[in-house]
Amino acid sequence: MFRLVIAVAVGYAAARVLLEHDVPEELPEPVRAPLLAVQGTLRGWRELAREALAAGEVARQQAERDLHAEYLARSHRS
Repeated sequence: MFRLVIAVAVGYAAARVLLEHDVPEELPEPVRAPLLAVQGTLRGWRELAREALAAGEVARQQAERDLHAEYLARSHRS
C-alpha cells in the first residue's frame, strides 16, 4: 500500500511539472518524444475536464432556475 501511495504522489508531481512547464529542448530525442506525447495527452485531458466543469456549471444554473420557477408556480407567486 505504501508503494502505491508513493507511486501516486510521484505520478501527480510529474503530471504537474509536465502541465506547467515545457519539455526542455536539450533532452535527447528518445527521452523528449515520449514526454511530449504524455504532455499533449495530459493537456488534452485537462481541457476536457475544464469543458466538463463548465458544462456542469451551466446545468447547475439551469436546474436552479427550473427549481425556482417550480417553487414560484407551486406557491402561486410570480
